[in-house]
Amino acid sequence: MVVHDNRPSVVVAANAASVPAVSICQQVHLVGFAYDGASRTWSLAVEPFNRVLSAHDLPEIGGDLRELYARGLIIVPSIPEFDPVPGCQPVENVKHVGPLTMLSDPGAPGGNHDTERGGIFFYRTMFDAARAEEFMDAFGDLGSRIMIATGDDDAARRLRDSSQFGQTSIRVMFDMSVVARTAKCAVTIGGHGSCLSCIQASLPSVIVLNPSPERELNAKWMERMGLGRVLRPQATHLPVIPWAEVRSVAEHLSSDSQVRSNVAHWRARLHGDGAAIAVDQIARFANL
Repeated sequence: MVVHDNRPSVVVAANAASVPAVSICQQVHLVGFAYDGASRTWSLAVEPFNRVLSAHDLPEIGGDLRELYARGLIIVPSIPEFDPVPGCQPVENVKHVGPLTMLSDPGAPGGNHDTERGGIFFYRTMFDAARAEEFMDAFGDLGSRIMIATGDDDAARRLRDSSQFGQTSIRVMFDMSVVARTAKCAVTIGGHGSCLSCIQASLPSVIVLNPSPERELNAKWMERMGLGRVLRPQATHLPVIPWAEVRSVAEHLSSDSQVRSNVAHWRARLHGDGAAIAVDQIARFANL
């Protein structure tokens, strides 16, 4: 058996070797899904893949390359409410298992933001030391309770070397169990994994949207589920959002009892061990 991260060529190789294939996918990898309602992305490669399939005496696909994934088990590391299955995708081979990572200590059971959870967690939203003065004017009173995760070694080094961020903790990434115990809100760019991780950590999210089809969709779901608020630049000539506005929204979200209740509700939906559930589903699929 082959378990892979949604690579069509791996499915072809597995099928040619008569080996079962398990694809770890997001909603975008399910047959019929399109961000804009009319995407051609998954139809453009059908012809060359069909030539390869035919050369190996394997059944050809129709008009959607993602039909390859549907030939095996599809594991979605999310929940149906966040990654619903499109109407034309066969559902019997799609298994939602929840996030594949768990927090060793997810923080307060009810998602409460007590005095120990006074920090703000920034993930891939602060890279520019040129805006350090504005940033510190907005958040400097939090001191070491500011956690900036850059996701990139060079960016973290540049911010630390600028010596403009006081006691702010700046790292490539933080242990999310620590974040769950110390932060009351997150500021992210709306990535799929970061949205789910923030829910796991009981954190409402300010999504400083860096426009992309996936992040737009994630942001829509976060707002619809009452888990955060999306901020967009007000004008194309000023493609930044004032840090003072971000702070104001973060404080509002973290003090809103309905938002905290929403976060606690949806965190409960993500409470299972996604990796263990995935292993169980894969074992059943392979009759192990």
